[in-house]
Amino acid sequence: ESCANRSEYRQFKLREKHEGNDLSALGEILMRRLKHSEWSLPEIIVVDGGEAQFSVAERVLKEAGLSIPVVGVVKNKQHQPERL
Repeated sequence: ESCANRSEYRQFKLREKHEGNDLSALGEILMRRLKHSEWSLPEIIVVDGGEAQFSVAERVLKEAGLSIPVVGVVKNKQHQPERL
């Protein structure tokens, strides 16, 4: 049984042109998500990727003055989680 509440999931469409730069796109989405003060803050942020994605999330949180745990999930060639 999952404890995730799917009704609290948020989806955003990219507004800026990122020219295929996934890190830039991740930064935009996280900044926009955190600006919604009507939503409670997440207890944890999970990003799809390794050090680079993790660093983007940490930077955005630092700029926002927030301390939320971040986990990066690195996937293998079969797109299965390999390591955190």
